[in-house]
Formats: sequence, structure tokens, C-alpha cells
Amino acid sequence: MTPPAGTITIAGKNVSRLGFGTMRLTGPGTWGHPDDFETAVSVLRQAVHTYGITHIDTADAYGPHTAELLVRHALYPYPDDLLIATKVGMVRPAPDVWAPHGHPVYLRAIVKTCGLMLDQGIGLVPRRMSPGLKWRSSDPGPVRTRRAP
Repeated sequence: MTPPAGTITIAGKNVSRLGFGTMRLTGPGTWGHPDDFETAVSVLRQAVHTYGITHIDTADAYGPHTAELLVRHALYPYPDDLLIATKVGMVRPAPDVWAPHGHPVYLRAIVKTCGLMLDQGIGLVPRRMSPGLKWRSSDPGPVRTRRAP
């Protein structure tokens, strides 16, 4: 199947230019589970299996963690050509409330948590794209892909 809108390369992987954002699959205020879990799962499956989307965008703050759980439930085991991009660095103390949290200890822990939730290799967003990141120059650069321990 030819991906919609062609392809681009992200982290060395050729994916559909048109991606699928998961933020609105969660409950009201981007908080909690959706009212209709099975419909959310169906939408994800259609995006990938029917429409050829190979780039899913999510974040630990969507739900929090709800979107990642939906992605895993809907698509695991993942197709080889699927790239799941998850973002970290924001925390959600309440519905519709977003707060940056870029402490390196937190970021490392949440990256590990996201990898476990998705059961897949994950990557870090380049620091210039995430206002919450506070990496020291001595810290390792972005992780392209890795398996969660």
C-alpha cells in the first residue's frame, strides 16, 4: 500500500508523511480513558491497517499514559514498518492542565516507563523541540531506538 501523502524519514526509518496523533483518543481534557474504548482501538487499527499510516504520535501526558496503552492494545505486535513517536517532559496534574518537567532523572525514568508500556524501542525528542528538557551537555544525545529493559 502506498502511504498517504508519500513518505519521510524519521530516525532513519521511512514512514508515512501523514501520521496519526493520539491526543484526542483520550477522555475529556486529554485526561483518562475514552468513553468508548473499542472505538478508539478501532480508529487506531484503521489508521494503520486500512489507510497505511506508519507513524503514530503519542505522549506519556496523553491520559496520562492512556494513549500509549490504547496504541499497544490496538496494534501490538507492531508491524515492522510502524514508528511510534512518544514525547516526554510534560506532566498532567489534572484535566486540561499541562506543566513542563524536564529534570534529567524524571526524563530518564519516564522514557523507561513509556518503553515498557509500549513494549517497543523508543527515542528521545531532540532537545531544541521540547521546552521541558534540561539535559547537560555531558548527557548522551538523543536515543534513536532501543528496547526497554
